[in-house]
Amino acid sequence: MIRVSEISAIKNELDASSAQNIVLYGPQCAGKTTLAHELSGFEYISLGQIVRYCNDDNPLKQQIDRLVDQAKPLPPELGLQFIAPDIKEKLGDGKRVLVDGYPRKANEYTMMSEWLAAEGLPAIDMFLEVTARRSVLLARYNVRTKRNVENRDFFELRYHQYMDFSGYVGSLAVEQVIYDTSGIS
Repeated sequence: MIRVSEISAIKNELDASSAQNIVLYGPQCAGKTTLAHELSGFEYISLGQIVRYCNDDNPLKQQIDRLVDQAKPLPPELGLQFIAPDIKEKLGDGKRVLVDGYPRKANEYTMMSEWLAAEGLPAIDMFLEVTARRSVLLARYNVRTKRNVENRDFFELRYHQYMDFSGYVGSLAVEQVIYDTSGIS
């Protein structure tokens, strides 16, 4: 595990790594999307963005919207259904991918790993954790006005998922880089 405090250090770690399939994870408002846009050389695949840009009449999107409104977790297969086509296309073309928003839980990691193996695609070979102190996350969350779908209960659900998943990732024999954005406003 490597802890870094600057984006340049992350870039150096990624440049030195042969990692091809990287999972970007962390709690809401930690700065995952911001970081992803700072990194070059990767195809960025975001579950949240894919869902947001999906037609409102899509039954899977409607199911996700209902679960988010009720602050309930998504079934593990639902997220994979949304991101699998992009991952398959990009990894199949030999590109390096940065996947944001999935997996978030141990069972999702298992499901994604099995799917990657069945498709003959590269396994997840690095986790890039973006985090911040809880007080910083809450302050950022309270000023966030971009999306109507967010609510405090959903924030709490995602925060607890992050804490559980972070412990699980620490037990895996996979390279891990941790970036703390607490000092960034």
